[in-house]
Parts: sequence; C-alpha cells; structure tokens
Amino acid sequence: MSEKIELLLVEDDPIDRDGLTAVLTRSGFDVTTAETGEEARQKMSEKMDVVVIDILLPTKTEYREEGIDLCREFKNKYPHIPIFIFTNLDMMPLVKQACMEAGAEEVIGKLTSGYELIERIKKILGKEEGGTKDE
Repeated sequence: MSEKIELLLVEDDPIDRDGLTAVLTRSGFDVTTAETGEEARQKMSEKMDVVVIDILLPTKTEYREEGIDLCREFKNKYPHIPIFIFTNLDMMPLVKQACMEAGAEEVIGKLTSGYELIERIKKILGKEEGGTKDE
C-alpha cells in the first residue's frame, strides 16, 4: 500500500508557493504550506517526510535569512527529516555552505523546475515512484 509523502513548504512568495504546491500536489505529495518561520514552527511535526524552506523569509520587522535558522532548528529537533533550502542565492558558495552546515540535504535554485525538485526529493527519500511512500 502506498501513502502520500507529507511535505512542508515554507515560502513567503505567493507565486512561488502556489506554483510549487500545484506541481507537488499533482505529483501526489500532500503539501502543507507556511508563509513565515513562525507559521512553519506551528505546522512542523514528526509526520513530515520532507521540508522545503525559502532562505529569505519575513520576520516581524524585516526580511532576513531565517530559512537557514529554521533549517538548523528543524534539523536539531527532527534530524531524520530531509530539508531542502530553496533560494535565488544558490550559486553563491558561502550561502550554499551555510545552508549545508545548517543541515540542509540540498540547496535548490528557485529557477529549478518543480519537477527537478521532485526528482531530487525522491532521490533523497529513496523513492522509485512519484509522491508516494511504501508502507
């Protein structure tokens, strides 16, 4: 029997969030979305199979690289859940290094297609088929 892969998508930009949600959902993922780190903390749980976090998220007063902080926090609390950082800064070596040091499995460029993201998620999760996990 197969069960949908639970994915938490943390993305403040509605166009990116809605586009990725549509692609992931069509591919069989069960997507939970959050616009801020605070909202992500409320929605994150052991039931998640994978997390995709935008590197730049709004805080109460500004935009900053809260995605890295959130990745580190989630990795400390849920070390078994793979985390992908989603960013336009993926070509900058120091940004990529900071993400990896925070525990991200991969740093994905926002220009990467949703389908390529799905393939990378499946590879990390060791899945042969779309957005399902075997039980």
